[in-house]
Amino acid sequence: MPNRYRYRSATRATFRISLRAAVAIVVTLIAGVVVAALGYSSYRDTQQSLATATDNSVTQIASLLDEHIGRVFEPADNQLRLLTYSDFVTAFSYEDQLDLVPLAREVLAGNSMAQAVYAGYANGSFVLFRPLLSAEMMERFSAPPGAEIMVQTIEQPTPQDVRGRYHFFGADDELIETRDLPDYVFSARERIWYRAGADTQQTILTDPYLFFTTQVPGVTMARRSADGDTVIGLDIAFQQLTEHLNSLRVTESGQIAIVDSNGNVVAHHEEMQLLVPKGEERFRLAALEELESQALKDAFALEPNRAGGPAIEQGENGWYQVRIPLAPIGSLALVAVLAIPEEELFLDAGRLLTKQLWVALLIFVLSVLVTLRLARHPVVSLQRIARHTRAIEVFDFTERPAVHSNIIEIDQLANATAQLQQTLANFLDTSVALSRERDIETVLDRILTTVLDATRASGGAIYQLTQQGELVRACLRDNPTQDEESPPVRVRVKEEGLIAGSVGHRRTEMEVVEDTLRVATPLLNRHGQPIGAMVAWLPLKHEQPTSREDTRVGFIEALSASASVAIENSQAIAELALLERGIQATPNGVVMADATQPNMPLVYANDAFYALTGYGPDDVLGSNCRFLQGPDTDPESLIAIRRAIRERQPLDVILLNYRKDGTPFWNHLSLSPVLDPKGECTHYIGIQQDITQQREQQDQLAYQMTHDLLTGLPNRSAFDECLQDAFEDAKKRHGHLVVMHIDLDGFKAVNDGLGYHIGNQLLVAIGDRLCEVVGAEAFLSRNTGDEFSLLFPGFHDRQACIDMAERLLGAFSSSFFIEEKPLHISASIGLACNCEGVDYAYQLMQRADLAMADAKRQGRNTWYWYQGDQHRLTEKAVLLRHDLHTALEEEQFELYYQPIVEAVSGRIRGLEALIRWHHPERGMISPGVFIPLAEQTGQIIPLGRWILRRACQDAAAMRADGGRVVPVAVNISSLQFRRDGFLADLQETLDETGLPPEWLELEVTESVLLDGVEPAIALINALKAMGIRVALDDFGTGYSSLSYLRDLPIHKLKLDRAFIHDISTNRSNAAIVLGIITMAHHLGLVVVAEGIEEWAQQQDLVQRNCDLLQGFYFARPMPLTVIMSLQEQLPVSIGE
Repeated sequence: MPNRYRYRSATRATFRISLRAAVAIVVTLIAGVVVAALGYSSYRDTQQSLATATDNSVTQIASLLDEHIGRVFEPADNQLRLLTYSDFVTAFSYEDQLDLVPLAREVLAGNSMAQAVYAGYANGSFVLFRPLLSAEMMERFSAPPGAEIMVQTIEQPTPQDVRGRYHFFGADDELIETRDLPDYVFSARERIWYRAGADTQQTILTDPYLFFTTQVPGVTMARRSADGDTVIGLDIAFQQLTEHLNSLRVTESGQIAIVDSNGNVVAHHEEMQLLVPKGEERFRLAALEELESQALKDAFALEPNRAGGPAIEQGENGWYQVRIPLAPIGSLALVAVLAIPEEELFLDAGRLLTKQLWVALLIFVLSVLVTLRLARHPVVSLQRIARHTRAIEVFDFTERPAVHSNIIEIDQLANATAQLQQTLANFLDTSVALSRERDIETVLDRILTTVLDATRASGGAIYQLTQQGELVRACLRDNPTQDEESPPVRVRVKEEGLIAGSVGHRRTEMEVVEDTLRVATPLLNRHGQPIGAMVAWLPLKHEQPTSREDTRVGFIEALSASASVAIENSQAIAELALLERGIQATPNGVVMADATQPNMPLVYANDAFYALTGYGPDDVLGSNCRFLQGPDTDPESLIAIRRAIRERQPLDVILLNYRKDGTPFWNHLSLSPVLDPKGECTHYIGIQQDITQQREQQDQLAYQMTHDLLTGLPNRSAFDECLQDAFEDAKKRHGHLVVMHIDLDGFKAVNDGLGYHIGNQLLVAIGDRLCEVVGAEAFLSRNTGDEFSLLFPGFHDRQACIDMAERLLGAFSSSFFIEEKPLHISASIGLACNCEGVDYAYQLMQRADLAMADAKRQGRNTWYWYQGDQHRLTEKAVLLRHDLHTALEEEQFELYYQPIVEAVSGRIRGLEALIRWHHPERGMISPGVFIPLAEQTGQIIPLGRWILRRACQDAAAMRADGGRVVPVAVNISSLQFRRDGFLADLQETLDETGLPPEWLELEVTESVLLDGVEPAIALINALKAMGIRVALDDFGTGYSSLSYLRDLPIHKLKLDRAFIHDISTNRSNAAIVLGIITMAHHLGLVVVAEGIEEWAQQQDLVQRNCDLLQGFYFARPMPLTVIMSLQEQLPVSIGE
């Protein structure tokens, strides 16, 4: 009857759960409606996000278009600037113009949108270079087969004789055919682009128009040369821009076009024919109004955004319309117009709404299923309780009634069943628990329970001794009376008291407290050391106090031995478990082999070993570790292992082992013998560490140290080592070897013009080609940059080395295709052998390098065999450089002065300071020897400062002594002139010496213009503002340009002696001198002629109105003391 009532109670609980389930279902329905509402709200948010994304896309389209157009026009402008300084400017005849085909090909290849490059000249001649890129172009010009470039030339020998020609060139820039064009001639000066370009120094752009030849829209860019007589043009087509637009339409049906300021369409996303109807002007672009797209027309009609950004509007016709102003290119203003269908723009939003509704429906269905599952949960709980009860009836305690129904009655029933099960299990497991060593807590608890039950004790405890000397309570049975205390949780052994005293004295201690006998017995291990204690609170028996108490104490002492054994066994098991965990935790593989067996089988392996090798316990245990060896395992390492085992010695060795799947790995094996108490080796333990990654890194580092990472060739370090070995071997065998130093010609131009990524790819291609040529005959390496070295050992014939050099040069004759573009490059090769006078290996490389420099000087693209003089000259230059440094420190230099006189009267009007070097061993060294060396090494800077300071000091001293007061001219190197801080150093020198700036004159050569005219002009103007005048020295021998002469703010021009020495006999030189003097006077410049050595030269220059003269005829350079005593008028007079 009681059980029946309980089952009815469970039924009522199930009914309550069903109501909860019903409520849960209602809540789920409401949640589904909420999810649907949230989905629709998310759809509206998605629409708004797409609108924002459209605005962002429009801004990105504007940026991409600006970037794409900029990538076309900026390189084109740079190309035009370079062409105005190229041979294009002076190619007046059609023969010279045909020589420009390689340059024109490079220009057209460097700009994918360039249609043609051409030039017009002041004499009316014209040249145009056009690539023949299609069959239509070939057919239009009736080009012969194999033609790649068409060159059109028009020349005008006379105004009446105008000649037009077509020239067709093939892939190797060889002329295939020339064809006259008698009917197609014009004057370049009449072209609009020529007139527009000639009027300005800037690059001009024409309005967009249709190219007649290719029928594609584009513009013409033109720029005149520096002298203003030649205008170079470049046709830029918008064809690729049309292809680029197709990827920027946002949606599949979107439309986009680029329109100029007049509404003409220059690019469209479709390949449409932008031609006007027949009968109208053929060069006119189609207007936007002539297109069918009303959406693009409406977009163009939008009001521009005042902030300069895109203008966006959602039209009533179902289109998003956008007007995007593009960045202006010179005078060319372009606008992009974009139209996007609204239904395509929000198509993704509709799809997203559909997905969200399906997700909401799925959530709703899942909620219903979960609710139904909750409804039957109480029934399942009762079924589990019934199953557990039936198992208890048959003494089956494997089932555990884990019931959590959230219903109080069912949970109480489950707990009661569990308590019944535990009670029965305790009675049945008592004997088993006492024999299980690992279950130490259960064993101790059973022992304590037995003691307390047998002695009728009111309480007790068992303690375990820790390593810190503290007794910790391991188990407790406590039924004290109201006045009794429970045994403490912790007891220090060194403390006073019953428990500590029994452990300290290693005997049973007792004390009586009121009606209780407290007994403490130490727990000792097999060595007699304390490992714990057992205590019991026994009631006093007054009727028989002695015999009864002693019996109970004896019983306690007897069972304390069982507790000691249990604790000692548990500690040993714990230590073994700790050791096992430690070995398993190590990342290294650990194995143990039985050394007492002949085959030394493995008896233990940790998980790390299994993971390292891929083998399992069945494969490893009982087997010898030889299964790890393979075909490439080092035999020497195996011999070392066997020797260590035989001698019972530890060993560290690295060897190549193999996993179960056959993959190799590098194993660092540490082998150690395990000895028993008698010193006999019973086992071997091996620790294995996978060092494959470290070895690979070491191999990689070794490879990187000896190889060039770009080309994969050996590097300079490896070459030097190989050269040293080969040199030593050749000395022993009295053999010969040759070193070749290969240096690429013009490789820097490739890096600067095309970028380092192209240069790197070219170096890789060159290395591959050189390897094909060299093969296994020689040792090839890449040194640095664009330099390669080749070691050719064991040669017996000089001609064989020459043939190898010729083959290497031939490898550069064909083009290198980099990113589908042909690149041409050549090389210069220097050869040196150990035939004579070579004591060290590095001397071969030095000689090859000097020979390579000679090959460069001979015009490049050739080889040169070391002759012997270069080394001596280089060694002499190195020694002279050292002496030059010493001369600066010891002031071995002296300034000489040469007078500058009036041409007519011979009166001294200035002095030029000239440096002299008094070498302590070599005597007087000419400035022509050490000045170029100083410029090469940078020593010209301190040397120039010394000259300037000493000249200012001497000039100031002459003024102070009342001597000759004339300007002193000092030659300034272009390196010193362009160096930062030059003006500050000059002002400091003037301040320290006290020389007025108007008495100092600086002479510079035209090399100061190498870094640009504008910086030089600014610096000379700064000198002029300081009161210092500047003269242009050696005019006519360097980079002379009339435009430079016109712009430079100088006051004096010095004619080089090369024009003077034969002025009386060479009419050409005489004409040049007269022209320079006349021109200089018109520019307000004073002219000085250098190198006057004869009276006739002086008279000739007087007749040509030269202002000042200088030369040996008047006076040689002399020290300061001599120049101060020189007479005012040198011994030259008119009429002599």
